[in-house]
Amino acid sequence: MDITAESMQGLFTVYSMALSTGMGKVSKEHTKFCMEMNHKGSKLSLPWIEAGSGMKEWSGERKTSNVDAKKLDLAARMFQDSVSVPKTVISDDEYGVYASMFEQLGFSAESLWGQLAAQVLVDMGTSKWVDGKTFLSDTRKYGNNVLNNKGTAPFSYDAYAAARVAMLSFKNSAGSAMNIVPNLLIVGPENELAAADATMGTRREASGVAIDNPLAGKTTYTVVPELGSQWFLAACNGVYKPVVVWKRTTPVFTADDDVSKFRETPDFKYGVEARGEAAATLPHLIYGSIPA
Repeated sequence: MDITAESMQGLFTVYSMALSTGMGKVSKEHTKFCMEMNHKGSKLSLPWIEAGSGMKEWSGERKTSNVDAKKLDLAARMFQDSVSVPKTVISDDEYGVYASMFEQLGFSAESLWGQLAAQVLVDMGTSKWVDGKTFLSDTRKYGNNVLNNKGTAPFSYDAYAAARVAMLSFKNSAGSAMNIVPNLLIVGPENELAAADATMGTRREASGVAIDNPLAGKTTYTVVPELGSQWFLAACNGVYKPVVVWKRTTPVFTADDDVSKFRETPDFKYGVEARGEAAATLPHLIYGSIPA
């Protein structure tokens, strides 16, 4: 193929289509526990209304919730990946063999959002929330009520049941039940079979005896490959989900294929760029156990 501005534009279109094909093959499993936002500013600021304070009887002056005390501020990070195609490959009409490489480039680029979400889970045991406490904490208070969303037990049916009781018992700052109903169990590969048995099995074993599983069908489960022994129980059936993924700029395909540089470089470079960030949202939406 003769290397001209027109032919390079055509090649860019071919590779762009391969990139899109790869992006379309990425699983959206992370959206089960993530809310996605597409805000276009340089920063994303999310003021949380006082957690779960709910409606109140109107008696006397109107009571308002504090939307400024707890504010989550995110700054978008930039991500990129790139590949080079030798100009000899283009000249010899062998550029088609690189199509799969661009498809993989697209797959990797779109996988970014799930990877950011998974890292939020991995870091929950050490990352700080807006109140200065570790996101998973056994000392956080909503008003005078302790909200303990932190465990240390390895995954088991009994640990899962205890986490469920803890979340159902969460109270807001007014002392009222928050009505948090967990519906998603999040585990790593090593706990997949146990999670399936706990959430889907109609029978379970207790003290060597097979009995009915009263929690069958109460939650579903998902496997996050980045997780090890840590596991999470989450409420993802409301307006907010426990993790936010900010897709400031979705993957953009770029090319450094100026034909005027044909004799100056052995390769033409192609890349993909994206901007975004992820963070944990509200502690009462997730219970995490980090075994020692």
